[in-house]
Amino acid sequence: MVGAGDSYAAALCAAYLSRSDCVVLDPYELIASPELARSRNVVVVSVSGRTRSNVAAARSVEGIAKETIAVTANEASPLARESDRTVLLPFVYRPRWPGISSYSLSLAYCSKLLSVDLGVNFERASVAGKKLSSGMRLSRKGSTFFLGNRALFAVSMYAAAKVYEFFGAKAQYQRLEEFSHMELFSLKAGDAVNVIGGSDPLRIGRSLVKSLRAAGYDSGIAAAERANEIESVFNGVFAVQFAVARWIRETGTKRPYILAAGKKLVTSDSMIY
Repeated sequence: MVGAGDSYAAALCAAYLSRSDCVVLDPYELIASPELARSRNVVVVSVSGRTRSNVAAARSVEGIAKETIAVTANEASPLARESDRTVLLPFVYRPRWPGISSYSLSLAYCSKLLSVDLGVNFERASVAGKKLSSGMRLSRKGSTFFLGNRALFAVSMYAAAKVYEFFGAKAQYQRLEEFSHMELFSLKAGDAVNVIGGSDPLRIGRSLVKSLRAAGYDSGIAAAERANEIESVFNGVFAVQFAVARWIRETGTKRPYILAAGKKLVTSDSMIY
């Protein structure tokens, strides 16, 4: 699977859930080494279908990959034209708008392509996510960290992206174990640490939150007891989305930062499209 930004995070999350031999690559990695696709199906995930590197990745494996499949909301996009088959997301694409429902849909569709039996009651997951979101923290003047294992590491990546896009604030994502070896030593007063719980057999997430709070750092956890990995993932995704909605209200944010990012947005567009 190939994707960039939210699409990369969705593909990575689905790959963890599939427990298969699926490889998830940044599009530029595939462009640099197209032989990695030999005799494999290549799924390229892009809501817009316009990301230049994704289109180039699909083109680079022509005659090498067994089949190239585009997962996109735009069936008339350059990516769809470069692919052998298109899986259409039921989503109306809005250019430059931070992805919320598009991430959930991309994750669900990628999971189905990898034969993952989701078996999730999405209404119940939404209710659980809303409840869990109350434990998540946003730093107003420092960095906000998101931590998770396996598929929830990919959800942490998605969470950090939303902080960048909606608030233009500092955020980082990391695997739960690795944080205590590295980023922990960069913590400063005013930072916030969020653990997105699940796939944590030693329960180090709860131990970390407890230790951080005792040390005076703002820390929260979004974890449902007795949830399996798939339930934990969608609980976590919805928790992130509800938390972002709450932070928008609390900060008085009128529109996503990305829409007024000026030269940063110009640079981003010039690199992506």
